[in-house]
Amino acid sequence: MMLMVSCLAFTLITQRASAQLFCNNELVIWSEDFGTGLSPASNNNVINLNYEPAGQLSGNGTYRLRYVTDQNVGWHKSDDHTPNDVNGRALIVNGKTESFYRRGVTRNLGYPAGFYAVSFFIMNVSAPGTCTNPVIPAITIRAQYRDVNNNWIDLINSPVATAPVPETTNPVWVQRGAVFTLPTTGSFLVKRIRFILSDGTTNGCGNDFAIDDLKLATCPSGGPLPVQFLNVSAHQKGSGVAIDWSTSSELNNKYFDVERSTDGGSSWSVVNTLPSKGDGSATKNYSGYDAKPVAGVNLYRIRQVDNDGTSKYSNTVVFKLNIVKTDVSVLANPFNSNITVDFLTTRSQTVSARLFEMSGKQLLAEQFTVSKGSYRKVIQGVATLNKGIYILQIIDEDGQVIYNDKLVKQ
Repeated sequence: MMLMVSCLAFTLITQRASAQLFCNNELVIWSEDFGTGLSPASNNNVINLNYEPAGQLSGNGTYRLRYVTDQNVGWHKSDDHTPNDVNGRALIVNGKTESFYRRGVTRNLGYPAGFYAVSFFIMNVSAPGTCTNPVIPAITIRAQYRDVNNNWIDLINSPVATAPVPETTNPVWVQRGAVFTLPTTGSFLVKRIRFILSDGTTNGCGNDFAIDDLKLATCPSGGPLPVQFLNVSAHQKGSGVAIDWSTSSELNNKYFDVERSTDGGSSWSVVNTLPSKGDGSATKNYSGYDAKPVAGVNLYRIRQVDNDGTSKYSNTVVFKLNIVKTDVSVLANPFNSNITVDFLTTRSQTVSARLFEMSGKQLLAEQFTVSKGSYRKVIQGVATLNKGIYILQIIDEDGQVIYNDKLVKQ
């Protein structure tokens, strides 16, 4: 966006984090982008904050609508979030512990019972180093409906405390939101829903933010997605393959299965299972491991399993394993009752394994044959060893040392 200020043109470059989906195929009922304009403005939906049309927003509990976010010393200089919005305004707040925005939305055709999402984009406008011990903004969303007696009643799951918005070196817009359930209300047709945004952080330096592109949406295809995958990747790790993925939100998720196919996707097998790290909208990172990939093409996908047993899949990634030498890795270090060794080799061969004390005294020696491709060997007879550090050495049939490293006995 090119903005003209005092006849000088400059370009504001802002990172925008990828959008986070809060429900399936949402249909927007109402939205707010705060309009456009070069002059500061107030907003009738802002509550409990003091509007300051000019000067620095240096006092807690002050706000203005503005087309650029650097409304105080040390704040990021950024345009608003709305795409292709020339001189677009955002709500810029020097925060305090208080409800600061309230909006009711009337719908004459009514709100049927079901799922509704409230979301917005937010930026932590304080650049790192502005505050010695910065207070990080965290917004709580309360959603309510007006009942037959004109009372405001919380929707199911209301209120929701969204994830804090950390400081970033460059200005970054991130999406926050939640899904609520409107219960059945008999013959009474709900026609008005409102939501309230509250700043759940204490007053202090750093509790400063900009908000843009609020929306209220219905979720016609059902409730919130149990898991929103961000990415899935696979790479070689020792003699196996590490499968990494991350999620932008999780709700009622129980566990993940890492599945592999070696026949082009006709059949799949589970190679790893990891539990969920819990509900929330913060990014979570996971890493699974396939100890026995095959030479050639391996397909991987993540199966997410909900608490009620329903499941969904991530996209599929392809990893081609080319074996050019013998790779050896120990599955668990520290070890306990045995030592599990994984091999990835171009040929079947006989190898020797020896275990030493740190003094050099040999404690164990074993010879065995490993098969071409992926092979796992479990070395027994180490459960009675004292806790401490040992050295495992493995030699191939050509007399070359292919593994020599320290292991810890728990």
